[in-house]
Amino acid sequence: MKLKKHKRWNASRKAEVAVALLKGESLEEVSRVTGQPAHVVTSWKELFLQGGQATFQIGESAKEKALEAENTSLKAKVGTLVMDNDLLTEKIHRLEDGVPFHSRKSKC
Repeated sequence: MKLKKHKRWNASRKAEVAVALLKGESLEEVSRVTGQPAHVVTSWKELFLQGGQATFQIGESAKEKALEAENTSLKAKVGTLVMDNDLLTEKIHRLEDGVPFHSRKSKC
């Protein structure tokens, strides 16, 4: 068993413990190796299983909407970066050619 005793248990470590239990490791051994009481280790397994069920309960349309929203957001970011890149490229060409930029007049 590759489980270890830790002072702090993050989500991935807890998931690792839950998977070990689901693969057939004995509760007593996992509890001993991790240094956690059996009821804590069992609760991690139950939470892990509930999370898996929740994943299946999310409808496909909800997943598609979330992906579409993320896709739209990323396209907007890419568009902004392309515009910024084009403006910087133009500035570089003007500086290399010695063409001055438009001077701004003060509002005073």
